[in-house]
Amino acid sequence: MLLKFNFKNYKSYKNVQEFSMIAGNTKSYEERLKKEKDYSVLKFSAIYGANGGGKTNVVEALEHMQQIVVSGLPRFRVPIYFKLDDSMINEPTYFEVYLLLDSLVYSYGFEYNSDNNRLSSEWLIKKDGRKETIIFTRDMKNGVFSCKDSKNKENKLKMYLDDIKNDDSKLFLSFVNYSKQSAVLEMNPELKNVYDWFENNLNIAEPESILTSGEYFMVEDKISKLAQLLKAFGTGIESIGSVTVDNDTAYQNIPLKLIDEFKMRIIDSNDNKVPNNKSAALLRSNKNVWIIIFEGENVSFKKICFYHDKDKHHPFSLADESEGTIRIIDLAEALLTERDNQLFIIDELDRKLHPQLTCKFVQLFLERAKSTNNQLIVTTHESRLLDFDILRRDEIWFSDKDDEGKSSLYSLEEFNVRFDKKIDKAYLDGRYGGVPIFDAIYPSIEPCRE
Repeated sequence: MLLKFNFKNYKSYKNVQEFSMIAGNTKSYEERLKKEKDYSVLKFSAIYGANGGGKTNVVEALEHMQQIVVSGLPRFRVPIYFKLDDSMINEPTYFEVYLLLDSLVYSYGFEYNSDNNRLSSEWLIKKDGRKETIIFTRDMKNGVFSCKDSKNKENKLKMYLDDIKNDDSKLFLSFVNYSKQSAVLEMNPELKNVYDWFENNLNIAEPESILTSGEYFMVEDKISKLAQLLKAFGTGIESIGSVTVDNDTAYQNIPLKLIDEFKMRIIDSNDNKVPNNKSAALLRSNKNVWIIIFEGENVSFKKICFYHDKDKHHPFSLADESEGTIRIIDLAEALLTERDNQLFIIDELDRKLHPQLTCKFVQLFLERAKSTNNQLIVTTHESRLLDFDILRRDEIWFSDKDDEGKSSLYSLEEFNVRFDKKIDKAYLDGRYGGVPIFDAIYPSIEPCRE
């Protein structure tokens, strides 16, 4: 689980920012917290702010960190530093996460200069109660390197650290996991656990991204759960099924190149042999969701249909559904997943959704949060969620930009707001910042004020 995310010198954020999922002093809804010995962990947070205030940059900062860990530094120069101060081009961008994994806290982070694509430092520290253990540290700028049990000459972790300690193009965490150094990973499981969190537990959805996996259209019990969810949202959908489509019709809608690519993947996974058993692949376009079935050399097709009548006489395609319904389908994974310890981050949750659907989405997640250790972080403009009957004070965050163009990130917990206060009105009135400030378009017209 994510405890904290710190970053600096990233786009509109010049100074160090701390986004925390550690619960504050709020006492409400404690049943949906993850309780540990020294603290409690939030499972939900919403970030508010004006357009251009920096909400999306928070999401992109963590996504950028994830991409570097999983895929390496960008191949080309990607200037992500704070551009309104010329001196920041020479300053490193800093990323650090604090993770709760198996009741232990890990701090992992690195710094790199996006102007020349070079790392300057990296570290992994484990905390067990008051005891801290340095797993490894790399400080390329000052030539300082250390790792756990580094005095032991036979320590394999030290051997591999020595191999790339001065290589400022690779993260050590990624290098060990890329090269599948099983002996090192077995002796130092925290290296694999932290890397796996980035690769398998961190799920980030940009406004047009799809979280929901193809299993929800191909596995019967998952299809049923998705249909029940869509019905609960009032979409009018009663059930989801599939109909067989003749090959001529399918080939008119699906490029032959894609079919061949799917077939080659199946053959590659079967030791370069054509499998006799059935294999299936899912393909989604803007208009339809297709299931391509391979059996030996034969190929057949099915199309996913959405039924708004209980008798299933009138199938609807994906293109027939509203954009709001499709948005719920795309994000349903966050509500239906059977995996635990997942972090879902959704930028612009309310995009294409009716305000009541946005609130219902959050309320359904909060209800599930009582029995899972999954987390959800969203950016949104939906002020109806700013209600202490829905959210805790420490679950509400704001992003605001000052006159110099610097964004800052802060929690409503800092304001010590009374629990009977109408915070949605106070927010829209500008009490907590993070709202747009308008200038008059014409000199004779004053900006709107209440």
